[in-house]
Amino acid sequence: MAPTIVIYGCGALAAVMRACLAAEGRAVAAFTVEAGYRQSERFDGLPLVDFSDAGERFLPAETDLIIPIGPHGDGSGPNAVRRRLVAEAAARGFRLPGFRASGARIALPAGADDPPGDNRILFDGVSVQPFATLGANAILRHGVQVSHHVAVEADCFVATGAVLGGGCRIGRGSFVGLNATVRDGIAIAPGCVIGAGAVVVADTEPDGIYAGVPARRLSRPAHTVTTP
Repeated sequence: MAPTIVIYGCGALAAVMRACLAAEGRAVAAFTVEAGYRQSERFDGLPLVDFSDAGERFLPAETDLIIPIGPHGDGSGPNAVRRRLVAEAAARGFRLPGFRASGARIALPAGADDPPGDNRILFDGVSVQPFATLGANAILRHGVQVSHHVAVEADCFVATGAVLGGGCRIGRGSFVGLNATVRDGIAIAPGCVIGAGAVVVADTEPDGIYAGVPARRLSRPAHTVTTP
């Protein structure tokens, strides 16, 4: 029997996630959010349940919970909300298989495991070249290009159209914006926000916001950003 699928969220990205699953022939049973965000009983035509009650509505050991929310922070840096939710879901026994669209291309050595799992989510058009690694709870949106020997660390969010050059590193919890480019060999420090269209040609410092061509650090620390 196929596991029950529940999506965390009640916004645009949750609806997109459901559509992507439907395109793969996988039906979603419900959506779930924390009580403060639940304004109705249903979302996108399906039940919307309190996250605190989800374990009573759905048996965690038999439920695939997918958490596709964006890089929202809670005062401790980008992606902090998703990181917290994934940890809570795992502690409650939910399965966190992640998602890999059939149109995502990942170069894997013979016998290697498929990288989704631990809430790794790869949308359509993603390309991951040989020897790249993807940390737990990393989200790669449509069309992201990950070159060879890149390391995307845990809890990162890479937005649509971003290009990561060979051998670069995206530090834990960082956000890379729409169509941004990270040059080969560059290290993005943990907790950074890279703005849309930025071109990063030098290593960054932790918890920084970088924008422009070439990218320069802005005055605000990234932990002040709650919705990049």
